[in-house]
Amino acid sequence: ADESVADELIELHRQFPESGLSSSLRDVLLSRPMWARSWLRAVDSGHIPAAWTSLEQIRRVALFGDAELDELVAKHWGRLHGVTREDRLAEVRRLNNDLRAGTGDAAAGRELFRRHCAACHQLFGEGGRVGPDLTTANRQDRDFLLISLVDPGSVIRREYVSVVVQTKSGRVLTGLPISRSESLLVLADSKGERQEIATAEIEELSESGVSLMPEELYRQLKP
Repeated sequence: ADESVADELIELHRQFPESGLSSSLRDVLLSRPMWARSWLRAVDSGHIPAAWTSLEQIRRVALFGDAELDELVAKHWGRLHGVTREDRLAEVRRLNNDLRAGTGDAAAGRELFRRHCAACHQLFGEGGRVGPDLTTANRQDRDFLLISLVDPGSVIRREYVSVVVQTKSGRVLTGLPISRSESLLVLADSKGERQEIATAEIEELSESGVSLMPEELYRQLKP
């Protein structure tokens, strides 16, 4: 019965994907493990675009602790963690209060971006490509940006999941794969620097559950 209800909700969503009802339907579908499984399987089969579900909505699925759901989420959205620790949420609230009390300084902000962020992120065409382009990020959502700064590992988009490489000589390297051929793997590290590893030298390669972005970086973002 639960699966049939989920199927009906999914079909209703497909008929009215742009309506004001669609977000509420997704909230309902992701509120129960069985219904969430139906939704994610529909995404996996190509019947529902993954882009219809926001990271904030899909993040709730991590709270279920279901292996199949976690794998489907990782496949289409990346590695997510269910909650941000209370101490980090307190930091977000503190920073929000500071921002509300201030007036802002665009010139100082530009310099901070160049000094601390541009190695990995682009903003209006300036910067690197290791991390997401901040130009098209949800910059109007201050809470989202602050959580991304204070707890960068809370949401790691699929295309930015880093890997850990152990070579036959015993070296351990971490970075974002930016190119791979039969003979060479190229990683970009947290400073935007490239590391080349011969494929024949790789002993083991696995996904890292940790963001390349340093966790305490936000403490340096002071004009």
